Amino acid sequence: MKKILYPALAVCAILLSCAESSAQKTTYPEKNRAFLEATDAAASLDYDKIPLIGIPPQNDGSESLGILKAGGIPVTVSLQTDDFGIMRDLAAALDGFVMTEGFCRDLDAMASKGGNSAEMLLTKALMDRNVPMLGGCSTTKKWNKGMMRQDSSLQDIEALVAKARTYKHAKVLMASIVSIDTHCDLPGRYHRGYSVGKRNGCQGAIPKMDEGCLSSMVIISYVGHKTVEKEGPAGAVAAAQREMDNAWKDIAANSDYCGFARTSADARALKAQGKKAYFIGLENASGLGGDIKNVKRFADMGIIYFTLSHMYDNDVCNSSSHTADGSKGLTAFGHEVVKEMNRNGVMIDCSHTSEGTFWDCIRESAVPFVCSHSGAMAEWKHNRNLTDEQLKALAAKDGVVQVYIVQDYMSNDDTASLDTFMAHLNHCVEVAGVDHVGIGADFDGGGGGWGFNGANDHINVTVKMLEHGYSDADIAKMWGGNFFRVLDAVQAYRK
Repeated sequence: MKKILYPALAVCAILLSCAESSAQKTTYPEKNRAFLEATDAAASLDYDKIPLIGIPPQNDGSESLGILKAGGIPVTVSLQTDDFGIMRDLAAALDGFVMTEGFCRDLDAMASKGGNSAEMLLTKALMDRNVPMLGGCSTTKKWNKGMMRQDSSLQDIEALVAKARTYKHAKVLMASIVSIDTHCDLPGRYHRGYSVGKRNGCQGAIPKMDEGCLSSMVIISYVGHKTVEKEGPAGAVAAAQREMDNAWKDIAANSDYCGFARTSADARALKAQGKKAYFIGLENASGLGGDIKNVKRFADMGIIYFTLSHMYDNDVCNSSSHTADGSKGLTAFGHEVVKEMNRNGVMIDCSHTSEGTFWDCIRESAVPFVCSHSGAMAEWKHNRNLTDEQLKALAAKDGVVQVYIVQDYMSNDDTASLDTFMAHLNHCVEVAGVDHVGIGADFDGGGGGWGFNGANDHINVTVKMLEHGYSDADIAKMWGGNFFRVLDAVQAYRK
C-alpha cells in the first residue's frame, strides 16, 4: 500500500499546486493595470496596525479627513439602538473615538435628565474597555473619577490616532498570548454577592477580563488569622475547603464562559475555546491545619500555590507584617511543608512572608518559587515589598515576582496609579531581569489604583509597557510566560 499511496499523494500535491498557481494569474485591462496592481499592493498591508476610529453622526466631516490623514480609519457609529450588548461589541471593535461637540452636548443633556440613550451606553462601553477618546464633557469627567480612570489628555486627532495605534497593538498582542493575573481574592467576597459572572463590583470577573483582554487569573482561597484563633486547626482547614468549594461552584455555574485550570496547558486549551481560565491558590498555609497530609490533599484538588503566610506568623513561618521577628523564617513544620510542596508539585508563594522565610525557601526549595503579589522596596519602603537582594536571589532561583497595585504598599498617599505600578515593575525588571517579573494585582483584596482598578484595566498595563519600550516578546513573558515557566517546572518535578 505504501508504494502506491505515496506516489498518488505526490501527484495530487503537484496538481493542486498547479491549480493554485494558475488561479492566481490575473490579466488586467491595460488602461487599469497600474491602479488595480496598486490595490493588490495595498491589500498586502498589515491592517492589524491600522486603528479604527469611531465618529458619531454629529460630525461635520472634518473628523474623517483628519483621521485618514493621521493614518486611521474613520467609522461612523450608528446611534439607532439602545441595546447595550450591541454597544459593547461595537466598543470592542473600535480602537479610538472622537467625542464631537454635538455628541457631548447630547450626552450631557441626557445625563442631566436622568434618562438613558445610545450616547450614554456607547460612552460607558468605550470607557469600560479604556478605548482612547478625544474630547470629553462634564459627564465623562464624572465617570472618569468614579471609575478611577486616568485622563489621557489627548489634544488632537493626530494624538488620538497615535494612541489608538498603540491600543490596537496591545489588543492584538493580548489576543495572541495566554496572559494571567496571579492574585485575586474574589472568593472572599461571595458573601457580598460577588461572582466571576457579575461585572458590577467584582474586579476580577469574566466581563472585566474580557474588556481588559486577560486570559486567566488565580483566585484565592483565603484563611484569616482570626479564623485560626477562633476555630483552631480544624476550622482553618474547613474555611479553606469552603472557599475552594464556593469557587468551583461559581466556575461551574459560568462554564459557558470559563473553566477551572490546573496547568498552563489547561489555560491554553480554555483560551482556544474562547473561555477564561481560573486557577485556585491557597493564601495562608494555616489552612493546612498543621497536617502535612493536607499538602497532597489540596495538590490533588488542583491548588497551584500556597502563600505560606498572611499578615501574622503561623505554624509554617514568620510573616512580613505583625511578626514577632522578621529575621526568623520557616518553622520545623514549615521546612517539611516546603519539601512536601516540592514533592507534590505545588508552587511556593513568598508574598507576605518575612525575609527570614524568603531566604529559608531559597535554600530549602528544590524548584523555583514565586511572590504572587509583591512590590519593590527600593520604590517604597514597606515590609510587603522585596529588597534588591531578594529580587536578585529570586531571579537566580529562576523564580518570578508578580507586581501588585496596592495603595498602602506603594506610596504615601491616595494617588497610587498605573504609573506607580509601572515604577515598581520597571525597577523589578531592572534588578531581576525581564524573565523574572509578572503581574499579580491583588484585586478584590485591596488592590487597585487610578488607571489600574480592575481586570478591564489590564489592557492599560500592556499599553504602558509598549509606551515604555518593552518588546512584544518581553510583554508576553511578563503577562504569563514567566509564571507558567515556573508552574511547569514545579509540576514537572512532581512527575
